Amino acid sequence: MTKVKHYLDQDAILRAACVEMGTHAGAASKPLTKAECEGCMVKNTVSQAWRLGRSVALANKSANIGNIGPILVDALGGPQASRVLFSGKIVEVNRRIFKGHTIGEIVVKAVAAEDEDGEGKEKFEGVVTSEYEPGVGSLRKITDE
Repeated sequence: MTKVKHYLDQDAILRAACVEMGTHAGAASKPLTKAECEGCMVKNTVSQAWRLGRSVALANKSANIGNIGPILVDALGGPQASRVLFSGKIVEVNRRIFKGHTIGEIVVKAVAAEDEDGEGKEKFEGVVTSEYEPGVGSLRKITDE
């Protein structure tokens, strides 16, 4: 293990061994260098996450959570920088383990038009199912019914 060229190789070996034996384990490897961090991080995402969290907290405090889509668009720089793709309520969350990774799936159902208040809002229909990996935060849309 001390001779692997990349930490991902070590992770794959240890994860495969644990899965094969049916055990759960955690592993910690050496810290990443500054160059490695800069190579895999998306620039300005820490401050962006802070702005999003602050916007959600302020919307919650002012009881304006139903209007969260446009609030988040404004926090990200306005309509030129982002837009609302879908708005709804999470109705189901599933998790499963696949090759040592926890894979989650969320089902988001659009809010019915009569449930929404206010004029000028975009209306969404249907259900969106997305896979995600907890802790990583990546979403992949898998169905749109």
